[in-house]
Parts: sequence; C-alpha cells; structure tokens
Amino acid sequence: MKSLKVIVDVIANFKLPSNRPRYDFDFNRQHDAADILNYIFRELTGVSSLAKESIETKFQVSHVCNKCFGPVTREESYPILTVPMAPTVEEAINKHLADEYLFGKNKAFCHQCGRKRVITIETRITHAPETLVVQMQRFTDDQTRDLSIVNVFPDSLTVKAVSDGLIIKHKYNLRATVNHIGSLTAGHYWSYVALSKSTWLKCDDDRVTEISKRELNNNTSYLFFFSRLGCFPS
Repeated sequence: MKSLKVIVDVIANFKLPSNRPRYDFDFNRQHDAADILNYIFRELTGVSSLAKESIETKFQVSHVCNKCFGPVTREESYPILTVPMAPTVEEAINKHLADEYLFGKNKAFCHQCGRKRVITIETRITHAPETLVVQMQRFTDDQTRDLSIVNVFPDSLTVKAVSDGLIIKHKYNLRATVNHIGSLTAGHYWSYVALSKSTWLKCDDDRVTEISKRELNNNTSYLFFFSRLGCFPS
C-alpha cells in the first residue's frame, strides 16, 4: 500500500534533532512512550499529507443548546486516540464518544439564546485512519494506576464513523501493544507484536519470545496499534 510505504520510508530516515529547545520535552530525561510517539507522529504528519490521512483520527465536536438546538461545531484530529479505561478497547472508544451534558453550575452560554443553557456535547468520528493508535488512561489525576484487565482477544475492533450523514463501520485488527509496569516517573516497557494472524511475539529489550494470544488480555497494555481491514455501511 502506497500510504504505508510512505510512513515506513519517513520513519526509516527519521532522526531526532539536536536542537532540543524547539520541543516540549527534554531528551535527557525519561519520557512516556506515548510522548515520544506523539512527537514522531507530529513530525510524520508535518512532512507527509498521506501520512496525516493514514494515522490521524478526525472528529467533529458539537456543542448543542438543549433549548434552541443551535450547534457550535469544531473539527479536531489526533494521531493517538486517548480514551478512558474500560474492559475492552471498543468500549473505551464508545465511552470517549458518549454524549456529555453541561447543566447546573456547568451550563454554557448559548449565543443564539443570549443566556446560559444546558448544553449537549456530541463527539463523532468523521475519519477513521488506516492505522489506529489508542492510548488507555491507566494513570488517574492523582497518579494512581488502574490495574484493570483490558480484553483484546479476540483481537478485532469495530469503529463507527460519520460520512455524508451515513454511519460507516470500520473493521480493525490488533497489530501491536506497548506495555508498562511501574510508576509515572519510572518503570519498564515491552511490546507484544503480531508476527502473523496466529503468532504473537513478546519483545522485551533484547529478548524476543513467542506468547499465547491469551496474554494479550492483561493489566499492563496501554498503547494499542490497529490496522484497518475494511468498511461497510451500518
């Protein structure tokens, strides 16, 4: 696939710059894998529009007044989809997309009504990328770690996107995970990577071993890499 080749070529020639002050993290300190990945994706999408289409998830976020129903809409896009904890990745994405309500002290100003109203926040995916990267929020605001097991076996995922008023379902297969043990300031990383449909490898520093797919259901995975298979109308 042309888009995948572009991404591979850019990564193969990618070098971390020595001009550190331009960037929002210090290369001499330990950083979360998602921070480094976000940085690399920003570089990728900055040099290739095809890479941008291949890895960014696009959203439409609407604030709808519950009185006049006048919407205020904005577009957002992210190379990594950050979602709350849930028993499965699909449930976590659905929680992220669930409508939110601003009421009581949290009412928002409606310019059409000229006063504060109850507001519904609607979030919809408008573009599902070829490579979907999902980050589970295992660490809470008080820096405690959520050790809930996330079930990814069987390793498939369905994502709904809105296109021209139609709901399109996109099918994905899991290709890799990044796992972590430790705290926000220290710890150890490793990855599970699909060698084939039935064979998974654990890549832990210089040790690579074959694992059972059942090990994909665990309480250490927090970055999930999915490859899109196809799409069909809902």
